Formats: sequence, C-alpha cells, structure tokens
Amino acid sequence: MNLGSNLNVLGNFTLSVSNTGTLTFGIGDDLAIARTLIFSGNVTIGASCTMAIGSSSIALHAITIYGNFTINGTVDLNNNADYAVNTLGAASLTFMGLSDNTVSINSVNTSFYSFIVNKGVDQTFTLSVTATVATSPFDGRNGNNMVTLTKGTLRLGSNITVPQLNVAGQNYDISTAQDVNAGLWIDGATVTLGGSALVIYGKFRITSGSFTVNNGQSAIVTRGPAEVLIEGGTVNM
Repeated sequence: MNLGSNLNVLGNFTLSVSNTGTLTFGIGDDLAIARTLIFSGNVTIGASCTMAIGSSSIALHAITIYGNFTINGTVDLNNNADYAVNTLGAASLTFMGLSDNTVSINSVNTSFYSFIVNKGVDQTFTLSVTATVATSPFDGRNGNNMVTLTKGTLRLGSNITVPQLNVAGQNYDISTAQDVNAGLWIDGATVTLGGSALVIYGKFRITSGSFTVNNGQSAIVTRGPAEVLIEGGTVNM
C-alpha cells in the first residue's frame, strides 16, 4: 500500500496484522511529489509491519508526530545509502507538541533520515528515545544535522548508538537556532559528534553512556547562559 496523497490523522495510527502475513505502508507513489503526514496522536508500527518510502519516490517527504512512536516492526525513512544526499527518496521526522513523549525502538530494522525535535517553546518537554535492542537509527541525512534540536529536550537511552551528529568540518549547535530553547540528554547512549566543535547554547547533559568529540577542534564550547551537566558516563575529547 503506497500513500499517494497527504495524510492528517486526528488521533492514533496503528499498522498491525492479525494473523500471518505482512503489511507495508509506503510513503509516496510518484517520483517527485513530496507528501506531508501529520499524526496528532500515537503512532505504532506492529510486528510484521513496515513504514517505508515508496520504491518509486525520489522526493523528500515530511512526517510530524505529536504523540509517542512505537516501533515493533520496520521503519525505514531513507532509500539512500547512509549519510548520502537524497536522490532516491526520504522523509524528515519531526516531533512536536506540549507533552513529554517516547520513541520506543523494539526492532533493529529502524532507520531515520532527518530527525527533528521541536517541542513546546523551550527545554521543558522531553522526547525520550529508548531501545530494547542494539540499534543505530540516526544514519540518514547528509548534512550538518542528522539530529536537529530546535525546542525541547532529546533524551537518548541505552542500546542506542549515534555514529555522527553532523559532518566533518561543521560545528554542532545545541540548540540549532542558537538560543537556550533545546537540550541534549545522553542517558545510556553512545554518541559521537562526527564534526568539529560541540557548541552549546541550551543544555548538554550526560547521566550515563558516552559522548565523543572526535574531529576538528575537539572542543565543547558554551555560549551565553548555556548549561553543561556531567552527572555520569564518559566524555571523550
């Protein structure tokens, strides 16, 4: 099943199969037409179910979720090679809303393209990414931000590996808008910067896990009223 139009779901959205078999929800059925998907509630991808980019699409689609995102099947929002420019179809994934929410990854078959946190108006609301399996889901976009932190706090839990937040030669800003409205909280994950300096305008927090600055200036820079909380874990520079 391929989605050939925009989609606005005013509630929860679930992909599931009741018996044997599989179900695939493809985004985009035309080469160049970008689709917009908005989910006001929770999104659940059940076992034996897939949310993916349509095989014939080369557009950059946009998905926005206001609730929780539970992945028990397959989510593949990138038809391109890891960290490649989009020529074969992809979708950005944005989390919004005035609430704390969770991305629960229970399948190794999870791949995001561009992951954006834009919750509320400041750092108050947290998007927690948890995993019951070892996973490296942030492996898509070719650009300065694999993960974009605009507003709210992104909390990364155990079993999650982020090989790079951005590309070599570029700084990574918390927050992306160079204000105090976003935060990154490493709570068990293994995160590597990948680019040059980590520049903190909002809040950087590590409770457990590790953070590595591995290229360029190999520095952590604070701006204005930025906060750095090292409560545990390991910071490598």
